[in-house]
Amino acid sequence: MKSKTDLPELIRAMSKSEKRYFTLDAQKSGRQNSRYLELFQAINDMPDYDEERLKEKFGANLPSDKTYLYDAIMRSMRDYRSSRSYSARIKEMILDSKYLYERGLYDQCEERLAEAKKLALELDDQLALLEINREEQNLAWNSKKDYEAFLKKLITEKDNNIDALSEEFKYLEKSSQLLMKLKKGSVKILADNGEGQNPFSLNDFSADLEPKSFHAKRRYLQCRALQSEIQRDFESVTNFYERIIEWWGKNPKFREEEFYRYFVDISNLLHAYANQGQYIKVDKLVTQLEKHAQHSFHDKVVVFQRFAIYKLMYYINTGRTQEINVFISKINKGLNQYGNLLSTGAKMIIIFNLAILLFIHNRLEECMFWCKKIIKEFKTSPVRKDILRASYLLFLIASFDGQEPDTIEKDLRSAQRTFQKEKISKEEFEWQVFDYLKKLLFSAPFETKDLLWQFKTFILEYRKENAGKVALGADELMLWFIESKLQKIPVIQIVQRNNRSDQT
Repeated sequence: MKSKTDLPELIRAMSKSEKRYFTLDAQKSGRQNSRYLELFQAINDMPDYDEERLKEKFGANLPSDKTYLYDAIMRSMRDYRSSRSYSARIKEMILDSKYLYERGLYDQCEERLAEAKKLALELDDQLALLEINREEQNLAWNSKKDYEAFLKKLITEKDNNIDALSEEFKYLEKSSQLLMKLKKGSVKILADNGEGQNPFSLNDFSADLEPKSFHAKRRYLQCRALQSEIQRDFESVTNFYERIIEWWGKNPKFREEEFYRYFVDISNLLHAYANQGQYIKVDKLVTQLEKHAQHSFHDKVVVFQRFAIYKLMYYINTGRTQEINVFISKINKGLNQYGNLLSTGAKMIIIFNLAILLFIHNRLEECMFWCKKIIKEFKTSPVRKDILRASYLLFLIASFDGQEPDTIEKDLRSAQRTFQKEKISKEEFEWQVFDYLKKLLFSAPFETKDLLWQFKTFILEYRKENAGKVALGADELMLWFIESKLQKIPVIQIVQRNNRSDQT
């Protein structure tokens, strides 16, 4: 533990069941742990960590007490996870075998290593297999009559393990290099110039070089997906991420063991589908993800986050209405259950998209409720100011129907003060939209149609010149609003019509 905040961050990250397990585990140890349990509870009960308050209560020994508590939590969590983790069971069986070997119980040691090896083979865990191989070679002197043949077999297995591990690390390193290149905004991969200046070349990812070892295949496919993304070949990006998900399907046990890594690959495929407007596939994949068993509270949080974001994307962009009430109820429930554990940015995205969905379905009071929640809770947050601004705009267009002019005018003044405080330029999208909404509010009936056309022209020209610079499709949202006013039909019909034209 290096930082003062390491311990409170660890406690905050624990699920309720993990905290309960630790508490019961510590209570078994008797009186000596009561002080540390008291410290654990004090930190757990703090809305915001306060070191000074703890010093007043626990005195000069607080630093050492915190270190002890941190280590105690980690020991307890190792026990908690051991029954749920195949990798932990392999490590425990290897430790068991060493103990049995030291006591001269060679047959029992051999049996324990055989159990560990069977499980490691199922996971294709090459590092564990190498460690088991080393222990088997140590044991061979004492347990095998045909020592020479057995040793030869172990050496062959060891060489195969090293080859597979080397292959996996080769593509792991290349995928990391490609990811760095992608983050830097590179648009192409340069072929190796023969002088070793480039960390990889296009030839490294040739289809005929696809690796044979199990885990290297996944890393290879990740490299191909990242390479395709750098080259802006998004159809190939989707294809390679689909193959990665197929790879996970071939080993359900490893998928269960490494659920978070599986989740990352699912997220990458969801992003690829959404990037290409394949929202029906988004829906199917999200449904598939939701059905997978999530063993930890953390797994449930991350699955809810992706479920909420991409399912909202599906409903918003397709205009589908089936099971919409059930879905909105799930989002409400999830926000209540997991909201405190979501990042500020993720929570804002979910709430804003929920407000958009409610707006589309003409549930304007609910839409305004969630917009107000963003404005109230995140007004001072430095995170995602673009969503905060877009929430003001969504609130204003939602209030146009059913609100008294005096109320709308008050809301306009509030938005104006915020934009001024944030020093938003008059040329920026939010200010110009705000001006059009203000004109519409105070316009005479005969002026409204011309103003709406001017508004629409502005949005279309802005989109053309500033592609991708508007938060979460607020430009598209404004166009839906304008079209619904011009055509005098509900927004949902505009969305559904656009979706039908996109599919033809």
